[in-house]
Amino acid sequence: MQKTDIIELIKEKYSSFTRLQKVVGDYVLEKTDNIVFSSLDKVASEIGVSTTTVIRFARSLGFAGYTELQEGIRKQVIYKKSLPSRLNLDLETQNLEKDHLAARVFQNDIFNIQETLNSLDMEQVKRAVDLLCSARHIGVLGMRGAFPLAYSMALTLGEVKKNVRLIDGIGMAYPEEAMNLEEEDVCLVYAFPRYLRMAMDMVRNIKERRVRIILVTSQAYHNMEKLVDVVIPCFVEGYSFKSSMVAPLALNNYLITEVTMRDRKQAEAMLARTEEWLNRGLYLSE
Repeated sequence: MQKTDIIELIKEKYSSFTRLQKVVGDYVLEKTDNIVFSSLDKVASEIGVSTTTVIRFARSLGFAGYTELQEGIRKQVIYKKSLPSRLNLDLETQNLEKDHLAARVFQNDIFNIQETLNSLDMEQVKRAVDLLCSARHIGVLGMRGAFPLAYSMALTLGEVKKNVRLIDGIGMAYPEEAMNLEEEDVCLVYAFPRYLRMAMDMVRNIKERRVRIILVTSQAYHNMEKLVDVVIPCFVEGYSFKSSMVAPLALNNYLITEVTMRDRKQAEAMLARTEEWLNRGLYLSE
């Protein structure tokens, strides 16, 4: 069984997995390279489940056990931690005609959105919305590939809610921007493996100030739960060398809509003021 086939098989069977099987499946999707070189005990420990659960997961895919699953992946020589090797692997293994590539990429993002929706813990999502609505100030943080998500969220949420600020770190001013957040405030953080040390250090420091933290991340988040108040995991598997941010962007759209519906009067008042300002010559005449 080829590695690509294993990934596709996990996708196909995902909706029928038990809760713990989904946890293991999420780990395999996000950290396939770890499976290649890690023992059963180490993988189980990193995921936070028993070795029996990992074995049962492998058997649910048709393997005799973890060793056979590991060998099926190892045969592809798929260690691709660096970006160049990820790109080379994609070019070598996909071997698709150009006419099919667009459909595959779009289907991959559709899968990410659908599985994110199916796996949402609505209690966690509701808590996130409650925190955003009640916050005195909201800081939004995202670095490198997660920055566009943070920027989009801060810009759009700031149109309907007061005191929303992007922690952009221009000139490496992250500490100064983050230190203004206090106990009644919320920090919405976008971070995905491989987690940046600077981002995680900031999360720890913000948490020490008793700021509520909402983390939007990937499915492989199990080492992050103790650092934050709410976790909303998304499927971000990319078809090429980078993760796909389509599902987190869809989540942004939902959160903004929900916050807007919670306080329509404030949203309408802020949008009216914004529209009045924009109409003072910002746009070119039609």
